[in-house]
Amino acid sequence: MTLLFLAGFSLSLLICYLYISTRFGSLRQKGLLILKQAEKEAEKERHAVEIQLQEHKALLQKEEAKLKFQKEQQAVFHKQLQQEQEHLRKDRSNLEKDKSALFEKSKLLEKSHNDALSSLEKISHLSHKEAKLELLHSVEKEIENELLQKKKELLEHSPIEAQKILFSAIERLSQGSTKEHSLTEISLSSNLIPRIIGKGGRNIQMLEKLLDVTLTVEQTSLIISSHNPKNRYLASLTIQSLLETEKITPVIIRDTLEKVSQQIEKEMIEEGKKACKKIGLTPFPEKLSALLGSLLFRSSVGQNTLKHSIEVAELMAIVASEMNLDADTAKKMGLLHDIGKALSPEWGATHALAGKKFLEQFDLHPTIINGVSSHHQDEKAQSLEARLLPICDKISAQPLGVRKQSDPTFLSIVQECEEIAKSVPKVSSAWAHYAGSHVEVLVRADCEQESLYENLRSALSALQTKLPITITLLST
Repeated sequence: MTLLFLAGFSLSLLICYLYISTRFGSLRQKGLLILKQAEKEAEKERHAVEIQLQEHKALLQKEEAKLKFQKEQQAVFHKQLQQEQEHLRKDRSNLEKDKSALFEKSKLLEKSHNDALSSLEKISHLSHKEAKLELLHSVEKEIENELLQKKKELLEHSPIEAQKILFSAIERLSQGSTKEHSLTEISLSSNLIPRIIGKGGRNIQMLEKLLDVTLTVEQTSLIISSHNPKNRYLASLTIQSLLETEKITPVIIRDTLEKVSQQIEKEMIEEGKKACKKIGLTPFPEKLSALLGSLLFRSSVGQNTLKHSIEVAELMAIVASEMNLDADTAKKMGLLHDIGKALSPEWGATHALAGKKFLEQFDLHPTIINGVSSHHQDEKAQSLEARLLPICDKISAQPLGVRKQSDPTFLSIVQECEEIAKSVPKVSSAWAHYAGSHVEVLVRADCEQESLYENLRSALSALQTKLPITITLLST
């Protein structure tokens, strides 16, 4: 029994020993593996640290080289600076010597000049002041004679040169301009042409006589030729109405012409009333409204005369309000200023004087009539509104693209001109606008002062570099 117990105990011990040996052997292997991995990681870290150290070392070497180069550059620059300072010292010394020499020479020259003047005074028996006045008088006389001669030459040659320029312009522009403003074309089918011509040409001859136009028949059109746009318009409407009738006879031509004439007369009265309404005026009498409406058939320098008149009236109203003038009078003056262009030459030598004579028939204020007659200086302007009219007329006459300038920078300059002018003492009101090639500043002053114009010019001088500026004083 004891042997069995011992044998069992020994076997147990053996099993425990084997288990413990196996277990610790496995742990030892794992420990060795972990140790090897740790050694590898440590080797990697060491290698990485060595690389970083090498990189830092390389950077330090570069920085040292850079600092060395900069020190060398500074040394060179310092040396050059010393050399420059030495040169400057020498130059300054030389300049001082030259200055002293020049001063001595100027003293000698002054002495020589005084000696020469004394000698001249003794010879001429004139003092320095008297000799100077004598010389100035002689030079003035000589320049005056030269100017008179030059003026005479210019007066002799300028009309000839002006004629040459004028004829050259007419040669270049007359053909296109005449065609554009004197011809109206109506398209016709071939079967309508005989009806317009009539038997023996009686229809076309009668139309030419009654309408005061020239009619030319081409293959597919009828050309109406006349320098009077109203006659061309009347002829165009009459012929179009005749083409809608079954038969064209002299009686029908007369009746149609009478109806169309009445229709156009009503249209012109309506156009005149519309123009008044557009700018906020009570319509004029029918006779005056009709003549005003007839400006729709006229043009000047590429502008329709009625539209131009409305635009001038609107400008007059704006500026008059800004300048504390009579806006109603200004509007009427602007709207009627070109009314003489619709009148025949019998009314007056110029359209301004013709307009004055025609307007005297109506109950209009003399200030308005004076504005119309003086806007081209045929008569003297008697009011500030009349003096303003030619300015607004010129603004409206500018090319379309100029009048519609809307660049924000440009507008700010115009506004700044106006604000600066208003801030000048003795200025009661001011208005600035773009006049094509420059900004014009209109100023109304409390009183007339010679220095006011110079004060305005001085105040606006800073803006002259951006745009040319002109100043117009509207003082009574």
